Amino acid sequence: MSLLAANYVTAAAAAHDLQVDGLDIFTIGPKFENNPVFPARTNTEFVEVLSRSHVRMVVWERGAGRTLACGTGACATVVAGVLEGKIDRKCQVDLPGGPLHIEWRELDNHIYMVCDCYCYFAVLATRTTASAFVSLCQQFVCMARR
Repeated sequence: MSLLAANYVTAAAAAHDLQVDGLDIFTIGPKFENNPVFPARTNTEFVEVLSRSHVRMVVWERGAGRTLACGTGACATVVAGVLEGKIDRKCQVDLPGGPLHIEWRELDNHIYMVCDCYCYFAVLATRTTASAFVSLCQQFVCMARR
């Protein structure tokens, strides 16, 4: 297993060369999050490289635990994989919540993420809140399909 620590919006540690299906993330995740090497704690991405353009990832987020997805973590994973020579700059990252398509462009050195967007749940208090929430979800879906 290789580990690369990065600071991409939040602290992240990407561990490559794993089989994520058999990983006991509930045991190992807190050990990374609370390691003294990361005084402000860290998110940890556990990555299985399927090919140079396709990885599978599970994430342990500091303060939240295992989550369905993490866009910044997927971006950090691609950067870490490219720097280690394991994956290409354009890569599909499969997460439990769905795939993300990440590209780290050499031309402008920017990282781009494309994905589908779904509303999993909502807590609605008033009609105004409900209308605003539905409108917000529709905007995200339209943006994600561009």
